[in-house]
Amino acid sequence: MTNEQIETIKQMWPNNSAREIAMVIGTTRNAVIGKARRLKLERKLKHKREPKQHNSIAMHITSKRLQKPSINRVVIDQFQYSGPVTIHDLKNRSCRFPLWSANESSGLYCGKCSATGQPYCEEHSRLCSRT
Repeated sequence: MTNEQIETIKQMWPNNSAREIAMVIGTTRNAVIGKARRLKLERKLKHKREPKQHNSIAMHITSKRLQKPSINRVVIDQFQYSGPVTIHDLKNRSCRFPLWSANESSGLYCGKCSATGQPYCEEHSRLCSRT
Protein backbone atom coordinates (compact mmCIF):
# COMPACT_ATOMS: atom_id res chain seq x y z
CA MET A 1 0.00 0.00 0.00
CA THR A 2 1.13 3.49 -0.71
CA ASN A 3 1.60 6.12 1.96
CA GLU A 4 -1.39 7.99 0.54
CA GLN A 5 -3.63 4.92 0.96
CA ILE A 6 -2.39 4.39 4.53
CA GLU A 7 -3.19 8.02 5.41
CA THR A 8 -6.68 7.61 3.93
CA ILE A 9 -7.22 4.50 6.08
CA LYS A 10 -6.05 6.37 9.20
CA GLN A 11 -8.42 9.27 8.51
CA MET A 12 -11.47 7.22 7.53
CA TRP A 13 -11.13 4.27 9.93
CA PRO A 14 -12.89 5.72 13.02
CA ASN A 15 -16.13 6.63 11.23
CA ASN A 16 -16.37 4.50 8.07
CA SER A 17 -16.72 0.83 7.29
CA ALA A 18 -13.85 -1.19 5.85
CA ARG A 19 -15.90 -1.68 2.67
CA GLU A 20 -16.30 2.08 2.17
CA ILE A 21 -12.59 2.67 2.73
CA ALA A 22 -11.68 -0.14 0.32
CA MET A 23 -13.88 1.37 -2.40
CA VAL A 24 -12.20 4.78 -1.96
CA ILE A 25 -8.60 3.52 -2.09
CA GLY A 26 -9.26 0.77 -4.65
CA THR A 27 -8.38 -2.35 -2.65
CA THR A 28 -10.19 -5.15 -0.84
CA ARG A 29 -12.04 -4.95 2.44
CA ASN A 30 -9.74 -7.58 3.98
CA ALA A 31 -6.66 -5.60 3.00
CA VAL A 32 -8.07 -2.54 4.78
CA ILE A 33 -8.93 -4.54 7.91
CA GLY A 34 -5.49 -6.16 7.98
CA LYS A 35 -3.68 -2.85 7.59
CA ALA A 36 -5.83 -1.22 10.28
CA ARG A 37 -5.01 -4.02 12.70
CA ARG A 38 -1.28 -3.80 11.97
CA LEU A 39 -1.47 -0.03 12.54
CA LYS A 40 -3.45 -0.73 15.77
CA LEU A 41 -6.20 1.68 14.77
CA GLU A 42 -9.29 1.88 16.95
CA ARG A 43 -12.86 2.65 16.00
CA LYS A 44 -15.29 4.96 17.72
CA LEU A 45 -18.07 2.81 19.09
CA LYS A 46 -21.48 4.24 18.21
CA HIS A 47 -23.29 1.97 20.64
CA LYS A 48 -22.39 -0.92 22.83
CA ARG A 49 -23.81 -4.27 21.73
CA GLU A 50 -26.14 -5.94 24.15
CA PRO A 51 -25.74 -9.67 24.69
CA LYS A 52 -28.13 -11.75 22.60
CA GLN A 53 -31.22 -13.03 24.32
CA HIS A 54 -31.44 -16.76 23.69
CA ASN A 55 -34.73 -18.36 22.89
CA SER A 56 -35.51 -20.92 25.60
CA ILE A 57 -36.85 -23.40 23.03
CA ALA A 58 -33.69 -23.15 20.93
CA MET A 59 -31.55 -23.61 24.04
CA HIS A 60 -33.60 -26.70 24.99
CA ILE A 61 -33.13 -28.22 21.52
CA THR A 62 -29.40 -27.46 21.53
CA SER A 63 -28.94 -28.97 24.98
CA LYS A 64 -30.76 -32.12 23.85
CA ARG A 65 -28.44 -32.40 20.84
CA LEU A 66 -25.41 -32.16 23.10
CA GLN A 67 -26.57 -35.00 25.35
CA LYS A 68 -25.04 -38.30 24.36
CA PRO A 69 -27.50 -41.18 24.36
CA SER A 70 -26.67 -44.13 26.57
CA ILE A 71 -25.26 -47.15 24.76
CA ASN A 72 -27.97 -49.52 26.01
CA ARG A 73 -30.88 -47.28 25.00
CA VAL A 74 -32.16 -47.52 21.44
CA VAL A 75 -34.51 -44.76 20.34
CA ILE A 76 -36.64 -45.53 17.32
CA ASP A 77 -39.13 -43.08 15.84
CA GLN A 78 -42.64 -44.29 15.19
CA PHE A 79 -43.62 -44.08 11.54
CA GLN A 80 -45.50 -46.10 8.98
CA TYR A 81 -43.43 -48.82 7.37
CA SER A 82 -44.37 -49.28 3.74
CA GLY A 83 -42.11 -52.22 2.94
CA PRO A 84 -38.82 -52.55 1.05
CA VAL A 85 -37.56 -49.42 -0.70
CA THR A 86 -35.13 -48.61 -3.51
CA ILE A 87 -31.93 -46.69 -2.94
CA HIS A 88 -33.69 -43.53 -4.14
CA ASP A 89 -36.39 -43.85 -1.46
CA LEU A 90 -34.00 -44.26 1.49
CA LYS A 91 -34.21 -41.52 4.13
CA ASN A 92 -31.56 -40.45 6.65
CA ARG A 93 -32.82 -42.82 9.31
CA SER A 94 -33.82 -45.72 7.01
CA CYS A 95 -32.35 -49.20 7.40
CA ARG A 96 -29.85 -49.82 4.59
CA PHE A 97 -29.82 -53.61 4.86
CA PRO A 98 -29.84 -55.06 1.31
CA LEU A 99 -32.67 -57.50 0.62
CA TRP A 100 -31.09 -59.43 -2.23
CA SER A 101 -28.77 -62.37 -2.47
CA ALA A 102 -25.58 -62.78 -4.49
CA ASN A 103 -27.58 -64.39 -7.33
CA GLU A 104 -30.12 -61.60 -7.75
CA SER A 105 -29.90 -57.84 -7.88
CA SER A 106 -33.33 -56.47 -7.01
CA GLY A 107 -31.76 -53.36 -5.41
CA LEU A 108 -34.25 -53.24 -2.53
CA TYR A 109 -33.38 -52.21 1.00
CA CYS A 110 -35.22 -52.84 4.28
CA GLY A 111 -36.28 -49.20 4.79
CA LYS A 112 -37.42 -49.55 8.43
CA CYS A 113 -36.45 -46.82 10.88
CA SER A 114 -32.90 -47.32 12.14
CA ALA A 115 -31.53 -46.35 15.54
CA THR A 116 -29.74 -43.03 15.84
CA GLY A 117 -26.33 -43.23 14.18
CA GLN A 118 -26.85 -46.82 12.99
CA PRO A 119 -27.13 -47.97 9.36
CA TYR A 120 -29.55 -50.83 10.15
CA CYS A 121 -32.82 -51.29 12.03
CA GLU A 122 -32.82 -53.13 15.35
CA GLU A 123 -33.62 -56.51 13.73
CA HIS A 124 -30.87 -56.30 11.11
CA SER A 125 -28.38 -54.91 13.63
CA ARG A 126 -28.92 -58.04 15.75
CA LEU A 127 -28.63 -60.24 12.66
CA CYS A 128 -25.33 -58.63 11.62
CA SER A 129 -23.83 -58.69 15.12
CA ARG A 130 -24.21 -62.47 15.56
CA THR A 131 -20.94 -64.34 15.55
